[in-house]
Amino acid sequence: MMDPEKQPLRSQAGSGKYLGLDIEIDDKDWDYAMVFPKLDTDAKKKEFDTTVNGQELGKEMFLSATMWKKHQHRFTTQMKKIDFHGELRKLLVDHLCGPECGFSLSTKTSIDGDELFLLIRMPEDSAKKIADMREIKMPVKPTKYPKDLDDSSRTVTGRYGMCPTSNFRNGRFVRVEEDNTAIPIPMYLEYELEMKDIYQQFEDKDKLRLLFVHINSFIDIRRLLKHQILKKAFPIHHWETVQELSSNGWARLLPQFLCNCLPGNIDDKVRNYYGEEVAFFFHWLDSYNMCIIPIALLAAACFLRRLFFTGDMQRFIAIGFSATMCIWAAAFNSYYQQRANLKSLQWGMQHFEGIATLRPGFDKAKLGSLRVSFIKSCHWLFVLLVLFELLAVVASISSFRRYALKNPSDTTYGLSNPLASKIAKYLLTVNIKVVAILFQVISPKITAYENFRTDLQCSNANIRKQFIVKGFAYYYPFLYILFLKRYVEGCFQDGVRVSCIHEVEDNLQIFFITYIASFVGLEILYPFLSTWYRIRYEVIKDKSLTGFAKIKRKLEVFSLDKKLRPYSYIEAQAKCDEYVGMSDAFMELVLGYGYIVMFSVAYPFMTVLAMLSNMVVVRILAYRVTFLEQRAFPFGQEGIGAWKGILELLTFMGVVLNACSVVFEMKPLALFDTKHKLIDFIFIEHVMMLVVFVSSIAIRPKSVVQEATEERNAECVDAIMCPGEGTETDLMLRSPSKAIELPLDGKVS
Repeated sequence: MMDPEKQPLRSQAGSGKYLGLDIEIDDKDWDYAMVFPKLDTDAKKKEFDTTVNGQELGKEMFLSATMWKKHQHRFTTQMKKIDFHGELRKLLVDHLCGPECGFSLSTKTSIDGDELFLLIRMPEDSAKKIADMREIKMPVKPTKYPKDLDDSSRTVTGRYGMCPTSNFRNGRFVRVEEDNTAIPIPMYLEYELEMKDIYQQFEDKDKLRLLFVHINSFIDIRRLLKHQILKKAFPIHHWETVQELSSNGWARLLPQFLCNCLPGNIDDKVRNYYGEEVAFFFHWLDSYNMCIIPIALLAAACFLRRLFFTGDMQRFIAIGFSATMCIWAAAFNSYYQQRANLKSLQWGMQHFEGIATLRPGFDKAKLGSLRVSFIKSCHWLFVLLVLFELLAVVASISSFRRYALKNPSDTTYGLSNPLASKIAKYLLTVNIKVVAILFQVISPKITAYENFRTDLQCSNANIRKQFIVKGFAYYYPFLYILFLKRYVEGCFQDGVRVSCIHEVEDNLQIFFITYIASFVGLEILYPFLSTWYRIRYEVIKDKSLTGFAKIKRKLEVFSLDKKLRPYSYIEAQAKCDEYVGMSDAFMELVLGYGYIVMFSVAYPFMTVLAMLSNMVVVRILAYRVTFLEQRAFPFGQEGIGAWKGILELLTFMGVVLNACSVVFEMKPLALFDTKHKLIDFIFIEHVMMLVVFVSSIAIRPKSVVQEATEERNAECVDAIMCPGEGTETDLMLRSPSKAIELPLDGKVS
């Protein structure tokens, strides 16, 4: 280990611009960073001079009982906090650079001297040995595929032999030499060190996964962070890759890249850098943006109906568009599932759930236990109670407002009824928002105790429950206007009571405009400015200043002409916000998908607004994960997880709600009596459900490319694993009997 006091966090590897600030590039040789607080500063001495129970705290840090037994002698029940930190640091460093790991390490101090960086790199040899130990799956080199099989009509020759590709035409795979858009799709096999030559090189994501899993088998990084033994721990962004993602337009906020005119293999580059969780999110969003274009053009044409047609014909066109939208939604979900299945095969994520890393808190002995079952039941009961509270408040406030509006001369709690009715309306909105926020905080904490096997299972369970509550919060105002407001408040036009469907249109316009504005502010402007401020202030801050002098120094951050010392790129990443996953962004996008599917009959042009907003959102999110957040850990994932079921649910809800709107809110069906409207609703809803179902099953889960690839890989696996063995001659079976005759007359001589 080098002396951290003598090595500031600097490198002569090069310089660049990051968020408009001069930085020195120092990331090339490192994969992972751990940031420790320096304990010899005056501010820390008093805090770390206290006594802690080293045995109790130490045991909590180790996930393995075997590891704890091996090292527990180094901790005592009464030891100073600074000594406890010192022992853990020494243990960690000895383990990481010892024979169990074989990692390369270095230490650096931060620019202001109050943090200590431990930089970690996994050498290729260590990666191979750990991959063999962990039995992870790695892709085979395409060049290791055999050159031909007996069936010459399906032979793929060339430098990749018979390796399947993403293009399959006329009964055979298109060679890479024939079409540069063809991407090899090699099989994934468990890594075996003695056969290391058949596997592709380790990508960044592979090394990070191996590194993280191997460290966590010794000591729990999450608990080190929880007890502030570590301040931060994150995968390191690599400047060259970041610049490549920016230069090809994926992470660049420029108008010419809003239409997704990006390289065809960008999904693979994102996956190789960020892992499958992030890659599948952008894969779905890019597919969504691509598929929404034709339906958005149809929506734009539908919008022009007001210029050429009368009221009745306008309504018929809107009804036709809503039916088309439901069919499109079902077809899109099936089409994307087919694409996701092929990507799962290409990225080695098929059946990933069975091989995913176990959660640190998972206890196999508790599977199916009464305690875990009780916690899961209580969690769902909590969801039902939240929905009951929301519905009860909605019913009571709606009832009060109906009474107040019918009796405008009365008062309630000293307020005139019209004023009380308006206040009650806002109280209803406040209640929905507050309950949704509280649920978002409490629900994940309960999920953590449900003993899920993997992080993905835990995340999917939380997503389903969050969607139920958040979906109610988002959709209720529009459902109220569309179906209830007419009976509570009434919608009037020129003094005549009319349907409230036009008010839904106005509110949806406002929603999408404010959505984009808030998204830009929260996802780009705020994190950009906060990171920019933290970096500049750390460069110029003076710990000796107090009072007004300290405030004055903070204001100097905004002096743009002030020349600052160059900052380290790794240290700049430590000042970025921690990557928190794509679930929140995915939730917003899926809820937006719900709007266009469920309310398309009320406002067809909303699809155009959704398309335009998504084009902006995809680039904003790519820019955020690349420049404004610490690098995402490359979590594996098969497809989009729980979101698949949610999208299908919204599609079928769209059928029901559009049928309701057509029958109960739009002329001429809305003029019929209740009995006929119910009959019409059941008929329309069932017919549309049938059409949507047929649309969804018309596209198979597996494409022709995937089926042919799986078949080809099954044919070639033996030839790759055992080259030169199992030839046709070797496989011939020889009978010990001589040839015999079977005469037609049945007489055997």
